[in-house]
Amino acid sequence: NGFAMEAKVRPSEVLERVETKRLDPNSQFALISAREAWADAGAPDIDKTRLGVEYSTGIGGLWTLLDAWDTLREKGPSRVSPFLMPMMLSDMTCGQLSIKLGARGVNYCLVSACASGADSIGEAANIIRRGDAEVALAGGTEAAVTPISMAGFSAAKALTTSNHQLVTVIGPAGAGKTTMLSTVVDAYRASGRKVVGLALSQNATNVLRDETGAVTANIASWK
Repeated sequence: NGFAMEAKVRPSEVLERVETKRLDPNSQFALISAREAWADAGAPDIDKTRLGVEYSTGIGGLWTLLDAWDTLREKGPSRVSPFLMPMMLSDMTCGQLSIKLGARGVNYCLVSACASGADSIGEAANIIRRGDAEVALAGGTEAAVTPISMAGFSAAKALTTSNHQLVTVIGPAGAGKTTMLSTVVDAYRASGRKVVGLALSQNATNVLRDETGAVTANIASWK
């Protein structure tokens, strides 16, 4: 049984070659979705100092880090790529998005595990509400389906064992949170309820599980 899902369109099909070579897969996914979102919004004509980027990832450039570790062990430190740090660090994704869009306003990466994408959207709304930006690009991205990450989630009992019921099962998520939030907001509006803000809560009784046995996480939901 498989666990992960694969993107139907490969990043190399829509990105320039230099972008696929110098961006970790998680940043590649972020750049593709950011460009689509920007186009869907009509490519706003805005003072770029008033354009903010609040884009999140739970883990960052894990594939880049693992590749560099292999290079270090096999060939030595002199062969490690100078692009390791700008490709690996979590906040480099939102930095790259700012560079590509020319954004010169608020820019930072909020990291809150599986809720990173949803928290990012909520904080972007707060950035605009405070007057720190007129437009904010927000979302979440992840590309961390690696043997080590799957082994870690499995050891923490955070993976489903019901792979034959994938329609009803929700596994570890990152980038998917942004789509999920959009669906929740649309459902709220369709029911006649008003979307007014973001609510955060935390059952921080244990690193992995609360008193009911449920896996703990920072929960982001619209009220």
